[in-house]
Amino acid sequence: GYGSIVRFIARMATGYTKDASGRVRRIDRVQELLNFLKGKSAPIFGLASLFITGKDWVGRKIEGPGEWTREAVDQVGYMWLNDVIDAVADEMERTGLVEALPAGAAPGIAGQFGVGVQTYPQSAITKTAIIEDRLAQEAHGKDWNDLGPQAQRDIVSDNEELFAEARADERVERLDRDSTNFKARMERMSIKAGTDLVKKLPAVQRMAINEAGVQVSLDPRVGKGDTAWMMNETRFEDYQKRVLPEIQDRIAEEMAEEEWHTLSRGVRYEILTGVISQAKGFIESTIQEEANDEDEL
Repeated sequence: GYGSIVRFIARMATGYTKDASGRVRRIDRVQELLNFLKGKSAPIFGLASLFITGKDWVGRKIEGPGEWTREAVDQVGYMWLNDVIDAVADEMERTGLVEALPAGAAPGIAGQFGVGVQTYPQSAITKTAIIEDRLAQEAHGKDWNDLGPQAQRDIVSDNEELFAEARADERVERLDRDSTNFKARMERMSIKAGTDLVKKLPAVQRMAINEAGVQVSLDPRVGKGDTAWMMNETRFEDYQKRVLPEIQDRIAEEMAEEEWHTLSRGVRYEILTGVISQAKGFIESTIQEEANDEDEL
């Protein structure tokens, strides 16, 4: 924490320190500063202090080329190499070896000059997304979410082992971390899209939906489980625009029937729920087919 910094400031201000035995003694402020830099700053400063004082961190005089070489390697070599290895390994998970070497070495080298550098392991969800995008780009020159369901299924089929492992890890992570929150976000998105759609329907249809207690939702996901296809943002917007007139026309047909006003609330609920589901399914299938056709071009 900040304890060592507070102690350093106190020592520099007073010129005294207390050793392990409790004895108060005078300090050399220059040596205290150098010791602090060697302990708290980047290894490059520790190396500089070696050349300034000619002594190691415990005050032992360094003699001969062999000792100087060993001290220099101890100060910067091991830590620098580990920083670079960590950064390169992290980049290789995202790209390949050729791209990872310069991208990973740069932060490792920067760390030797006091720049704060830290690498973090990628989440299973991120790793799966990277795999999906890489394979989609290789096969079709597009990102995964821009592919239709058939192209996605073909890629999964050609790389079954890879996807089986990646998605198993992803499922575990979602369960352990934020699957509940993710589902809640998706649910809120679906309900909002459905609410916005109902607002655009004619007043008589809005009234019929509200009276029957029907809740309309529009989900960007088509299907369930690992085989579900997620519409990208552009396709989901297109879906919302196209499903509106489809729902409107189907509800209008039902409400035009003579017996509509004699039906119970429960029957109206079943009819409205059914026609809305059919309209959504029809537009979803149409968009999936169009997406598959685009991938074949």
